[in-house]
Amino acid sequence: MTILLIDDDETTNFFNELLIKTHIPTAHVQLAVNGLKALQYLQQHPMPNIILLDINMPVMDGFEFLTESKSLPGIASALIAMLTTSLNANDLKIARDHPEIKKFINKPLRVEDLTILLEMSMDR
Repeated sequence: MTILLIDDDETTNFFNELLIKTHIPTAHVQLAVNGLKALQYLQQHPMPNIILLDINMPVMDGFEFLTESKSLPGIASALIAMLTTSLNANDLKIARDHPEIKKFINKPLRVEDLTILLEMSMDR
C-alpha cells in the first residue's frame, strides 16, 4: 500500500504520516509539498494506491494538480481524496465537479477517514 500526501504544511504531513504508519504499519508514505512536486514524483514512480490532496498550496494547487495529472498513465487507478482545511463552499463544489475526487475530507485526517479510504481503495 502506497499513499502520497500532497500538502505544503510540514506539521500536517508529520501527523498524517504518523497516523498512517501507526494504523497501517506496512504502508509506504510519500510526501510532496505541492502539485508540481507530486507530478514529478508520479512521472518517475509507480502510481500510489491513495493520494491525499490539499487544495491551497504554492506553485501548483490541488485543482491545478488534478488538471495536469489527467495525462498520467494509471492515474485513474489511484483513489484521490481532498484533505483540506478549506471551508469554502465553492471549493467543495469544484471538488464535486471533479470525478477523480472520490472523497472530500476536512483536516485533520482521522482514523475513521483512513479506514474509509482503505475500504474504498480495496474496492477498486
